[in-house]
Amino acid sequence: MPLCHRLPAARRANKPQKMFPALAALALLLIAAACESPTATDDGVVALVNGEKITLREVERVIREGEVGLQIASRLRELEPGPSPEQLDAAKLAAALGLDPGAMSEEEARFCRRLERNLERRKRPPDRNEAFNQLVREEVLYQEAVKRGLGVSLAEARELQQQVDEASWKMFEREGRWQEVLKIEQEGWQALGYRSWEEWKEAVLPSIARDASIKRLKDWFEEQLAASHPEAQGVDFLVLKENAWEDYTEHLLRRAQIKIQGEDFSLEFYGAAWRED
Repeated sequence: MPLCHRLPAARRANKPQKMFPALAALALLLIAAACESPTATDDGVVALVNGEKITLREVERVIREGEVGLQIASRLRELEPGPSPEQLDAAKLAAALGLDPGAMSEEEARFCRRLERNLERRKRPPDRNEAFNQLVREEVLYQEAVKRGLGVSLAEARELQQQVDEASWKMFEREGRWQEVLKIEQEGWQALGYRSWEEWKEAVLPSIARDASIKRLKDWFEEQLAASHPEAQGVDFLVLKENAWEDYTEHLLRRAQIKIQGEDFSLEFYGAAWRED
């Protein structure tokens, strides 16, 4: 069915973000450090997104983020075993959701293609154009979040960071593994050029604020979608919301003023046209 939705103006969310599971949140905070290298500069602009710069240095940092993320995920699995990216299979996950490969609708097939792309990207660092597209998408989503009053301040980011730290401490201290976690943390921030734990924690706050702003936007988007499609439940709503989010993100991309200045870069599109009633 066509994805036609009118999304009303958002009200600022006053409730705190939902708590991530402690281990997953710890990994996210460690990986975020790669986005705020202490040596970052504005040199080498490769694109302007509504006037905001995307630089070659940022593209390189995203690639490094992928490398660090894989290393951290591997180390954290030593503390809490789980499947590696290589062990995850899109077809098996789709089947576990009850999707029959021989009887899928086009929307279900598109959802599975997106799932497969995301799983494949977890197996390796992004290439240059994938990193570029990630930065551009994050920029348009962040700008939209701020425009709709859903931006997260640095003070709120600090509070979220403290919540995650506290949850991680409680979880791993109870299991007697807190010192191991601190060692993994130290390996991460030292590899990224930070001189102290305090310097690293302060440096990642802008990235946490941006990520949390985008999460607020997606949470709001899903609330509006659920209200306009009460008939979609369970897996049907999962398929709907993931496809619709991709379409909406690419609608924002097409609407934005994006000037690419690097010959090696191009925008990638996967979704369908977004239409508003």
